[in-house]
Amino acid sequence: MEIAKIVGAKDVYRVDINVEALRRTSLRNIKTFAPDFSKDIILLPNNSVDLITPLEVIEHFVNPSNILPEAHKVLKPLSYFISSTTNLSVR
Repeated sequence: MEIAKIVGAKDVYRVDINVEALRRTSLRNIKTFAPDFSKDIILLPNNSVDLITPLEVIEHFVNPSNILPEAHKVLKPLSYFISSTTNLSVR
């Protein structure tokens, strides 16, 4: 949430496969949805997102190289993609 405030993001979404975590997050008026990581598609409209922060999740995607084009598709111009991940070659 702090990063969203810094970059001026208006809407915040939590994407997670943990249904209980999504339930708790939704109580804080944050939009949530559970992705289908077998498809690796970000189900948001094109050019609609100010900030994407996949922190320690890319290594769980079926096709981790797909996250960059998907993020590019939904990010607004001059928006942010901040990521961290473990060593992908360890799979």
